[in-house]
Amino acid sequence: MPDIKRLNLITYLGRYLSIFPASVSLAQEVCRGEGKILLGAEMDGVPCGLLIADSQQDEKLLLEYIRINEDSLRMGIATALINACVELAPGRNLECHVTLVDEADLGLMRFLEKLGFEHVDSSDTVVIDRNGTTVRQWEDFMAAKGSGLIRRLEKKGLRVVSMAEAGKTVMSSLEKNLDGRFPDDMNPFFASHDILVDYSFIVLKGSEPLAYSIVVSDDGGKTAIVQFLATASDYVGSGVFFMCLASSISAFARGEQCSKVAYTVFEKNMEMRKIQETYLAFKGQQFWRQFLFRKSGQFLAGAKLCG
Repeated sequence: MPDIKRLNLITYLGRYLSIFPASVSLAQEVCRGEGKILLGAEMDGVPCGLLIADSQQDEKLLLEYIRINEDSLRMGIATALINACVELAPGRNLECHVTLVDEADLGLMRFLEKLGFEHVDSSDTVVIDRNGTTVRQWEDFMAAKGSGLIRRLEKKGLRVVSMAEAGKTVMSSLEKNLDGRFPDDMNPFFASHDILVDYSFIVLKGSEPLAYSIVVSDDGGKTAIVQFLATASDYVGSGVFFMCLASSISAFARGEQCSKVAYTVFEKNMEMRKIQETYLAFKGQQFWRQFLFRKSGQFLAGAKLCG
């Protein structure tokens, strides 16, 4: 049986990073964030597996990264890592996001299915470089269609403000209107990284918030990540969704801080799929396919944490 250990950042960087090249920024976030879990597996003192998880949400344990050394496959290491992780956050429903990059990811998907995980959704993560071509493409679209759409919404009394411009009154109104009107899993006050306030926007009618786009960065501002994009339930299909998105993309196009923008579109989100295909088909954009697996109830019993 492997030895399972909870890692600190120094141990991860010194002994695990060269074997499992996970994002250094992700590992740093894990080590300083409450509810984050970083576990290593060792056989005879040699690192052979790594797991990164997030247990900050009350009912969910999200397995963000699982990797096993190729020489140590089919030895129960992945199961032992998951068991040890569950011991640290008992009673949670398990979720695992698998980004399809190589054959190892296909193997992980088959492994999760054998353990009883259900494939519940898929998504595409899209990365766009800010360069002359993509900026011109966006400016041409806004001149031809986008600006007209926004003007029609403005005539209905809607306005958009950046989070940099929004005062305490706007933010307080947003917080009070979240329950029951916006998706529970898109709470802007629970953003996982530093919010880029010049790239994040709120659509208002009077003082009432109707939609918001929350853009964050996990690499010091080099990449703008659209983490939350939400519309109030009674305004779905009204166009306010696009008003937020267009404001964020326009800020990215004219800004100099971020060189890339990234966003994720889930397979079941047909509204966002339509927007992506209609407005966001940039030349040279990169795609990463991701699969969401979920397992409800108690997992396996077993692996114990060592020292």
